[in-house]
Amino acid sequence: MVAVKVSAFLPSEAEFKSLARLRPPTRAMTLIGPAGGIERLFLEADNSLVLELAIDYNSVAFKFECFGLRVKECVYPPAPTNIERRMPAHWTSLHCLFRFEWERNAIPGEVPSHWEQFIRRRGTRNAIDAVVTAICVSMVGLLFIEDGEPIAVVTNSDEDPATLRLCFDASSITGVTDECESVDVEKIKNWIDDLKRWQTTFERANSDSQA
Repeated sequence: MVAVKVSAFLPSEAEFKSLARLRPPTRAMTLIGPAGGIERLFLEADNSLVLELAIDYNSVAFKFECFGLRVKECVYPPAPTNIERRMPAHWTSLHCLFRFEWERNAIPGEVPSHWEQFIRRRGTRNAIDAVVTAICVSMVGLLFIEDGEPIAVVTNSDEDPATLRLCFDASSITGVTDECESVDVEKIKNWIDDLKRWQTTFERANSDSQA
């Protein structure tokens, strides 16, 4: 058996620092792609910071890819031809959303016999199967919170995971956050340190179970 490694596709330390500098009120501008989806989203803050958000594609294993959020500082505001989107006037904290995705072999009869015999799932660490064949974690969204209440989320689209979407209604926000680990941008380092410890433990346990 080949030992399974947890592939982590996370923003760089510099990108996390840029996110930590974001302050309300925030203006959102979107660049629409040829197919009608949001290709890029610009967040412009009152402190002159402009962040460009887009989706990165990463290959985990054969026919297994994941899509994560990419963050980049811009040196100038977005062009006026972009579409302005409504954003909450005031928010008190910003959380990064991290999601795990994994594959495991299907048990007999779990999927039709003419299908490929594997199961793919996504969620938090607590939902991961004990034995997997491939696994990854990536940052898939940003959650804006006002006085403890989620009020907006930026994440990738379910219809086209290479594009972005903005959600403001409670049910849509919950549908995203239920599958993610939500981490205050000021506490990212602690979360990453904990992830590395868990990663070592999980890989060892998974390797032993397949021996």
